[in-house]
Amino acid sequence: MAQASPRGAVLVVLSVSVAVAGCVTGQGHQAPGDRIPEPCPEHPSGRPTALYDFNGSARDLSGSNHHGTLHGGAYTFGGVLDVDGTGYMETADDGTLSGLAAMTASACFRARRFNVTDGEEGYIISKNYEGDGSSTTDCYCLSVYQEGKKVQVAANVWARPESGSADRAAAVAWRQLQPGTWYHVAMTYDRSMLRLYLDGEEIALAPYKRVLNANTGVCLRIGVCSGPRNRYFDGLIDDVMILDRALSAEEIRRLAGKG
Repeated sequence: MAQASPRGAVLVVLSVSVAVAGCVTGQGHQAPGDRIPEPCPEHPSGRPTALYDFNGSARDLSGSNHHGTLHGGAYTFGGVLDVDGTGYMETADDGTLSGLAAMTASACFRARRFNVTDGEEGYIISKNYEGDGSSTTDCYCLSVYQEGKKVQVAANVWARPESGSADRAAAVAWRQLQPGTWYHVAMTYDRSMLRLYLDGEEIALAPYKRVLNANTGVCLRIGVCSGPRNRYFDGLIDDVMILDRALSAEEIRRLAGKG
């Protein structure tokens, strides 16, 4: 597997972009590099809401036109997204990326380090707005956080508070993950249970029975949390998918290349 970095390479900048709902959408910039074999190339039946293979751009392959823009130290090269702890991809929500009754979010990742900032998790997929003190602007996220020799893998979903019901569900597990190693992470939600998977194996779950918040004013971000808090991921991300149904355990295993 090639591990060359695009740092210092001459960048090709695509200037076409459109401002939508406070976010910038387009293809961003890209850098050349050796092709990195995709660790989890199989996708489930049905049309995803958003799908990124980062093969030369942050273009959405689902047909839903959620094309991403790359910011800061973020590049596509070798068929992956490289974020260096200061960069990220984002795309606007047209109403199909939040307010979901059921969903799947998944990605492959290879970390250089799990904590860019001490005490702060690194976000792989984020549709939650960190920093405004309100849970009504949050919807879902996948993140990692290292403490000692173990790494916390976490999935969170949010809905508007109701009497006797929490506004958030979290599925969390601790594992001994290694920098420089590819992993597949996924979360599913079916308005009954939130499930968290690592490399096709269910590792945590949490009951929840709500329609998730519709936060269309918040961008979907890859590599950092949505909002002003600097909770960055440092490493490679690939095969990001958002789907408006909960995949089965068998579908998740196939998605992770374990089926």
